[in-house]
This record gives sequence, structure tokens and C-alpha cells, in this order.
Amino acid sequence: MFRYFSLVLVMLFVIFMRHTVAMADGLVKSEQSVGLPSDNNDKNTLGEFVDIRDGQTYGWVKIGDNYWMAENLNYDTSGSWNYNNDTSNGTIYGRLYDWATAVNACPEEWHLPSVDEWTLLVNELGGSSIAGIALKNTSGWDNNGNGDNSSNLSVLPAGSRHPDGSFVGLGWLTGFWTSTPNSDDHAFLYLVPHDIPGVLLNGDRQTSGKSVRCIRCCLDLKGDANGDGDVNVGDAVYIISHVFKGGPAPNPIEAGDANCDGNCNVGDAVYLINYVFKGGPGPCEVDKKGVKTYEC
Repeated sequence: MFRYFSLVLVMLFVIFMRHTVAMADGLVKSEQSVGLPSDNNDKNTLGEFVDIRDGQTYGWVKIGDNYWMAENLNYDTSGSWNYNNDTSNGTIYGRLYDWATAVNACPEEWHLPSVDEWTLLVNELGGSSIAGIALKNTSGWDNNGNGDNSSNLSVLPAGSRHPDGSFVGLGWLTGFWTSTPNSDDHAFLYLVPHDIPGVLLNGDRQTSGKSVRCIRCCLDLKGDANGDGDVNVGDAVYIISHVFKGGPAPNPIEAGDANCDGNCNVGDAVYLINYVFKGGPGPCEVDKKGVKTYEC
């Protein structure tokens, strides 16, 4: 009787695996169609995500271990402005934020980068003396101030807003807030001018309006193997496709390590199925949604 029961279990598992892998073929094709990375080792992999607060879609680029928004934030909230209060400028350049607003303006699972995180990016792009070339878009800058955009970050000269409400600099400079204050009423920012190949670490009053680029850390969501911002059966299917069909690996690979054993394998798919369908523990035994923000 026990042997018969075991045989039935094996047969059911085989049927499940065949059905799941068939589902995976369609799911992986769908994931790739919206630009999710297919090679975890690419230095500058590209993709996109949707800010669920307002439905806007943003591009992202992976540089080093971090994911950077490939365009300026354009989330409309108190403490932010379009340049010259013209909405068409917001569409092109994103909005300008005072520092207190910028610190909390990024979408869920993203955050305003610190000075250290910005400096790490600048160093990845060759250092502060030349990083502006890689950052700046190939068009849109005054006086031939364009870059080569080798970073795929497509930085445009969004200008700045003074605390008195006046605007300056559209076409020839942009400044990006960091999350790091340098006094009670000032904060650090990285300035990208049109007339030098580098970037400048500077400070300005927190009531000034600057641009925002958000960053997502390498381990924001354990179990989110397909990178859609949620933990569900699709992630189990994605892992099974990777393990048994040679499909794309989770990016970063740590996202597929749902049981936190240091590997991404079929055990993680089983763990996720148990979590989704049987109420088992969430990825790495975090909250019921499987969401945990990690510090890189």
C-alpha cells in the first residue's frame, strides 16, 4: 500500500512539473517582452517598472549591484514642481523636489540614494572627473554639453528651483539630491554641469528644488524571482523554468533564494508553492507578503 501511494505521489509530481514548465515557457516569454534582464552577469542590463501610485512607467539600469532609475522621478506630490510650472517640462525632465520631499518620494522598494551610493555610481563610471560624459544624454544639453550616455542613465539638464520660487539652469545643468544632509538646513547633491566632463559633489539649501533618481538595492525582495515586485506562484514557475529548461536566471540571483540556503534551485520553487498555496512561511521567514528590505 505504501509503495502504491508513493508511486501515485511521484506520478502527480511529474504531471505537475510538466504542466508547470509549460506554463513557464509562456510566462518567461511574457517577462522578457517587457524588458526584464535575461543575463545576470550583464553590467548594464535594462528593464522597466510601473510606479503603482500613478501608473507611470520608468526605465531602470543595473550598474554594479544596484538598480538605478534611468530617468528622473515625475511623481506629483506636495513639495515638488515642474520647471517654470510647465507640465511639459515635467514630462521631459521630471519634477523638482525639495529635500524633505525627495527623501520620501521614491516608489515602494526604491529609495533616494545616499552620498555613498552616488559616489559608488560615479566611481563605476570612471570617477568624478569624467563621469558626466557617461551620465549625460547624447542630446538636449546646451553649448555642445552632451555626453555619450554609456551608462544608459540618459541624464538631461533639468535645471533647479530656488527657495524663492524662481527657476534656473534648464538646458545647462542638473542636480540630484542625495539622502545625506550636511547641516540642519542643507543637504548634499551631485551636480552635473554642461561645461565640464565631470560631476561635482555640492550642497544646497533643503528648500531648493532638485531632481531625483531612485535606487533599488540588490536584495530588496527575496522570492521575487521574476522581478515583478511581488511574491507569488509566477516566481516558482520562473525558478522551475530556469532550473529545468535553461530559462533566464533571477536577477539578481539572490532574489530566487526563497529559503535563504544560499542557492537558487528547485527547493526554492517548492518553498514558494508551500508559501502561496499552503500558508507556509514567507521567503526567509519574513512577513506574510514575503517582503523585506535589506541593506546592501
